[in-house]
Amino acid sequence: MVERAGFWRRGVAAATDLILAQMALQALVALLFAASGGHLTTGITFYSSCRPAQAAPAGVTVPSGFAVTSQSLCTSRFFAPTRAVYVAWHEEKAGAVTTTTTFAAPTSPDGSTAMRVLGLDALFYPLFVLLRWASDRFAGGSPGRRLARIAVADLGGTAEGMAFARLLARRYARFAWIYVPGALVVLVGAVVEAGSGTASPTLAALAWVAQNALVGAAQLTAAMAIWRHADTFYDAPCGTVVATRLEIARARDMAPDAASPTGPGPLLDLANALWLARQRLPWVTLALAGVMIVVFAGEVLFPWAPATPAGLSVETLMAWGGVDRELAILLGQPYRLLAAIFLHASAAHLVVNLAALLVAGFLIERGIGPLLFGAVFLLGGLAGSLASVTFNPPEMISVGASGAILALFAAALPLGTALPRGNQRRWLWAWALTVCIPAVTPGVTLPGLFVVDRADHAGGEVGGLLLGIIVGLAWRNGLALRPSRKAGLAAAAGLAGLVGITVLVGGLRAPTQSARLVPAGEAPADDAGWERQASQLLARYPDDPRVRYGLALQEAGSGLAAQATADLDAAITGQRKLSPVHAGDFRFSAHAGLGANFFDAGDLDDAIAQFTAALDERPRAELYRQRGISELYRGRGAEAVSDLRQALTIDPKEAYAILWLSIAAERTGLADPIAATAQEADLQKWPGQLVRYFDTKASIDRVRAAAGLLDLASDQHRVCETQFYEAEMRIMHREFDAARPLFERTLATCPKTFIEYRAALEELAGHGGLPPG
Repeated sequence: MVERAGFWRRGVAAATDLILAQMALQALVALLFAASGGHLTTGITFYSSCRPAQAAPAGVTVPSGFAVTSQSLCTSRFFAPTRAVYVAWHEEKAGAVTTTTTFAAPTSPDGSTAMRVLGLDALFYPLFVLLRWASDRFAGGSPGRRLARIAVADLGGTAEGMAFARLLARRYARFAWIYVPGALVVLVGAVVEAGSGTASPTLAALAWVAQNALVGAAQLTAAMAIWRHADTFYDAPCGTVVATRLEIARARDMAPDAASPTGPGPLLDLANALWLARQRLPWVTLALAGVMIVVFAGEVLFPWAPATPAGLSVETLMAWGGVDRELAILLGQPYRLLAAIFLHASAAHLVVNLAALLVAGFLIERGIGPLLFGAVFLLGGLAGSLASVTFNPPEMISVGASGAILALFAAALPLGTALPRGNQRRWLWAWALTVCIPAVTPGVTLPGLFVVDRADHAGGEVGGLLLGIIVGLAWRNGLALRPSRKAGLAAAAGLAGLVGITVLVGGLRAPTQSARLVPAGEAPADDAGWERQASQLLARYPDDPRVRYGLALQEAGSGLAAQATADLDAAITGQRKLSPVHAGDFRFSAHAGLGANFFDAGDLDDAIAQFTAALDERPRAELYRQRGISELYRGRGAEAVSDLRQALTIDPKEAYAILWLSIAAERTGLADPIAATAQEADLQKWPGQLVRYFDTKASIDRVRAAAGLLDLASDQHRVCETQFYEAEMRIMHREFDAARPLFERTLATCPKTFIEYRAALEELAGHGGLPPG
């Protein structure tokens, strides 16, 4: 028999045994990692070291649209290596908020190539169970129990001891089965990856749910039972039930904390549970799950733009009703606040939310009723959407039922007090805490999901918690909140109609609207293509805002500034009505692109106006630099210096801004800041060699040699830039006769779209530091 100990002593015992089990797993992987060539690994580690990476290893494909700001090769170790992984980070600043997303991919032990691996983390808890069983059965108690001085009686080979051994084996078999689903999903994922050559993000997400949420809820339920001294293992050696199954219908009738009888085992328990569940299926839960599946099928079958490896395109999500601040609030499309709840960005995203919704349905819907369940889902989802558009950057698109599902779990915290003390209430609270806390914890992400909308999660949880408190208070005051049959049917029909209309408005408009746009296969790849083909495309696709934008680019290059501005305004207005791309993104790129064309055409005043409009949408370093250069050649040196300093505030490593700030400061009569600003630049990477030239006044021949510019054919773009900035340095030294031919050679070698080409024209025209003549 095992001594009945208190919560803290048993907690110390469990923590000790968990650490030992983790050390055993790490030792196993350390032995197998090198022998398997790095294919057998673990995601949990005691120690990890990283070194900067210059590029992604061979075979590693960073998801489309993931702009890498830093990257490393990391190795985890125990007494030997246990894991090798490439990690990339993307940081994006929007005001005071910095959003960080991470991408990781396993590599070979030396970090040179991508590698398919099998993680052995699923063995961790089975090892823990095996350690506990073997030590209790054969060693008189586990190391943790010995440390906590919890006595385990040695019954030897007596009849009582043999009976105890059988009960002990059944106890640990019941305790271990909760870890089986996660191990099975991992195994299936390994088989799929071996057969197809690529990992399944959907199975990876499902494995995360099984290995973390399910196991976490079970362990928390067990801890609650131990805290209440309600575990039957210590009362009679038959095994605990709090960590193995739900008390589905019996919890309401059982006495609080009553010990479960010794029955035939978990299989019969599961069969009884399924039979009881069939009699009262959570129909609203199943209906909501069905709507989510149907809508996702629509997204896949009727996309606006091709999907990416990370999931459906942003264009498709926006067309079907994705929510952001501008579209939902400022442009009068509030239906998106509700439509976004039923959209998902990938199959992995959908599977995770479906699993969470089904758990919530079987735990909560029968207790609060289907109508109230549906109301909490929808109202909590709306609260999450409102929080998303309020607190997220304006360009962040939000989709998914996470906020609505978290509202259900959050509502369960106050509503659970209406249940009798026992396993059902413990499971309900354990699931609520296991799901709600990680959902709003920074840094916690799911496989296959690169961006987590924590504002939506927090809004859903707060909304659900408030709804749960209100309903709980109503129950305590004797209000049943259960409508009559007719009222319930009418409300259910109204909710169904609301959902149906929302999905129709958000989704069925996509195929009809996409027919009015240039198909993806015909659409030009860049601004230059839209400019070239705009006239031909206008006859067939007059409503496509991108065609109008192409016309504006043509007109800007032809000196038709007023017409270009009018066509750009028409493109922006049309985009609001038709195109699914985020309105702010379109305005930003359109103003920036038109400003560049005005600059190339020498229309600096209109270029400055367009750059200013783009900066109102997004503060970007390169645009401050471009506007500062335009200001410089319009004779506004102070404004130019201010813009170039702002560019370096946003991105201190922006080498071209460092060069132009040095030029602008010298012409404005300010001290040259190159000595301070050059410290942030990468002087080994182009144009860092030019920054070093400006800073140290080294020989230009050394710059050419360091950049590999031994002849004009080596790299035309670098040759062009070298000639231009050498000319600027000559101007600083008042060597005007030497600068003029360098500017002329710049015109011969630079593409006309280069800033240096237009700047050389301005210098030769006497608008810069070069005297006329």
